Amino acid sequence: MILKIVSRIIHKVCSAATSVAKPVYTHLSRLYWSERLGKFGENARIESPVHFTKPHNIQIGQDVTIRNGVVMQPRSMTISIGDGTGVNPYVCIYGAVTIGKLCLIAPMVMFAAGEHDITVDGVPVIKKPGIRKPIVVEDDVWIGANAVITGGVTIGKGAVVGAGAVVTKDVAPYEIVAGMPAKCIGTREAWNNGEGKYEFGQ
Repeated sequence: MILKIVSRIIHKVCSAATSVAKPVYTHLSRLYWSERLGKFGENARIESPVHFTKPHNIQIGQDVTIRNGVVMQPRSMTISIGDGTGVNPYVCIYGAVTIGKLCLIAPMVMFAAGEHDITVDGVPVIKKPGIRKPIVVEDDVWIGANAVITGGVTIGKGAVVGAGAVVTKDVAPYEIVAGMPAKCIGTREAWNNGEGKYEFGQ
């Protein structure tokens, strides 16, 4: 009986401490990122830990959520995340990447905005300069878990990329793509009309 009473008291004290500490932490976190990032929009939230290099080249819009484990490495270029977009755990973004508004980026998606020169000329690939190929993701795009978006690709407004897809070519607006390499398996308009339900793993 005594242990139960003590346990309840401890629980209430901890809950009270959390309710006080959380707003303080949120405020301090906001101050920190506002100073470090090129842009940090109102009500944007970043969960620790994350790994950002050259954070002054990272722009995050309003109401954006960046979950833990996200890696952003813009190098000398810019990474831009539009208002209302959600970036889930362990997403990796390398190079010049622009993501539009109200996008959903599932866990472990890779954006690689560039590639290596693989010509055989006596110079190891690791010693060659990278080739920049910016990526653009327009508004209202959903990218499934573990997808890879390669350099130079534009994903049109409202498109859906299936889990595990490797996107090597542009995706048209409202197109649904899946596979390795990604191919069109339908459109959202067709989905609306009941013309097909798609198996993203096939």
